Amino acid sequence: MIHLTIDGIPAEVEKGTTILQAARQIGVEIPTLCYLENVLPDGSCRLCVVEVTNNGRTKFDTACTLRCSEGDEVQTMSEKVVAYRKDTLDLLLSDHRVHCFSCEANGDCKLQDYCFEYGVTETSYPAK
Repeated sequence: MIHLTIDGIPAEVEKGTTILQAARQIGVEIPTLCYLENVLPDGSCRLCVVEVTNNGRTKFDTACTLRCSEGDEVQTMSEKVVAYRKDTLDLLLSDHRVHCFSCEANGDCKLQDYCFEYGVTETSYPAK
């Protein structure tokens, strides 16, 4: 078994468990757009990025692809992680229909929900 902490909460998981799976096991929510259960994760949306410290080294990686390591200290909502997610949402929104009221997915859209949660109301990238 692997021992780690996620947002200060101790977790014990089987070897091979991803950070995303470990977080869900202890009730910590990490946002995802591309993750599908039982499909090999690819981390393409980059929204599940987390900050992981182990042996004095800190890195940022996608929770859906990163396997847990003994002693990992994971932060899912650090200042840097939140800023990274806002930038990612800004980029995603730049190539997305921004008129939500005319979209058939309005009210049932994870991108819309995450933009609201992180305070991203419009893209800072001009349309071409």
